[in-house]
Amino acid sequence: MQNFPDNQELQLVKKRNLVILFLMNLIQGFGFSLFSVVYQPFLFQITGSTTMIGLIVTIGGIMQFLPQHLAGKFSDRHGRKIMIGIGLLVIAVGLIPLSFSTSLIFVVIGSVFFYLGFGILDPSLQNFVNENSAQKRGGFSYGLMFFSYFGGNIGGNLLITSLGEDYTAQFYFQILIYIILVEWLLQFIFLNDQWHRIIKGKIDQMDKTLSVYSLSGQELKMEILNGKQLAKQPDFHPTQISIVKIIFNNKKVRNSIIFFTMDTFFWGTSLAIYNGGLVANYNLSKEDLAVLLLIFNISNLVLQIPAGHFVDKIGKRKALILSESIGLIFFFLNIVSWLFQDQILMPLLIIAQIMFGFLVALFIPAMFMVTTNLDEHRTAEAYGVVSVVKGLAFMPTGLLGGLLIDHVHYIAPFIFTIVGIFIELWFLVKFYPQD
Repeated sequence: MQNFPDNQELQLVKKRNLVILFLMNLIQGFGFSLFSVVYQPFLFQITGSTTMIGLIVTIGGIMQFLPQHLAGKFSDRHGRKIMIGIGLLVIAVGLIPLSFSTSLIFVVIGSVFFYLGFGILDPSLQNFVNENSAQKRGGFSYGLMFFSYFGGNIGGNLLITSLGEDYTAQFYFQILIYIILVEWLLQFIFLNDQWHRIIKGKIDQMDKTLSVYSLSGQELKMEILNGKQLAKQPDFHPTQISIVKIIFNNKKVRNSIIFFTMDTFFWGTSLAIYNGGLVANYNLSKEDLAVLLLIFNISNLVLQIPAGHFVDKIGKRKALILSESIGLIFFFLNIVSWLFQDQILMPLLIIAQIMFGFLVALFIPAMFMVTTNLDEHRTAEAYGVVSVVKGLAFMPTGLLGGLLIDHVHYIAPFIFTIVGIFIELWFLVKFYPQD
């Protein structure tokens, strides 16, 4: 985490920022729970194909990861607040064609802008949480943020279950536009990222030429690539050396990135079109999906804050191992649900969602504690680089999952992911860095 001036005024600003971020996550959780319930069934209604759902989700994933490196770099230089605001507005723009058209081309365009907005927003938002957190309490802060997010999710799930089939998916998309605008006003009026000038000052120091040092250019480059701190200029981190080279030449960071990339690919193959698969194979209604997501969100909500404390206590590596192990149970239950779909489908899916809530509560704080601390000076840019790598891994997952369902079997993606989890557990035990 960045070392900001430790004075009372700044600490009060940080606490206020966390309160506003908590409220923004609460509002956003309510709105995006509406979207997550109706979006893939809406796509299935238009396309009639899980493969097409997977293709559209893949396009969305590409648009989400493409801008993250540049968005993170811009955020480090000009502040978190401006990028959060731009991202929210782009999301709102994407929702407009989704809200008023059932033409496939307009649905794809809306999806592109919707996910593009997330790509612009995400590096700034996640690093802003980290920068406003107390030292050694990052897990708790992320737990708190996702506690509010999943609390909002519960409200959205309850709204859909209470309204039933009386309203279309586009009605909920329109509600989300207003929610995004409220969130934009909150961040515009109340968030304060005044210390971005401090970060910018550090980055400006990076623009000094290598010639001001007694080390030769090649020697200095090797010092940086080896992850060493220069004694003469501890704040120097030259932009002549690519952030990609800096983070990938650190073995611990590189192994962390390899793990999260594998995780994105293996899990994404099953989860990218999970809701669409439920609708296509079990003919579940919006209310059924809302109930399942409500169960997931309640289990996640109950555990988010204690899980954040737990991750701070046991460390990120053990938390990731435990989370992946619970994932095996989740996918096994999804396979069993298919085998007994005529007898106890919903009870088994509900138990699976409870387990999913448990594992996500552990995984989220551990992941963000790692990915927002990859570089001391350019945190958002480094986060953006990692997001691009993860995005490349996610890119084929929607299409791959859809093809496996349509041309192999509904449970084929789950079996694929289970095999992948065993590979991830092996990697965590053998190669993942100790805390």
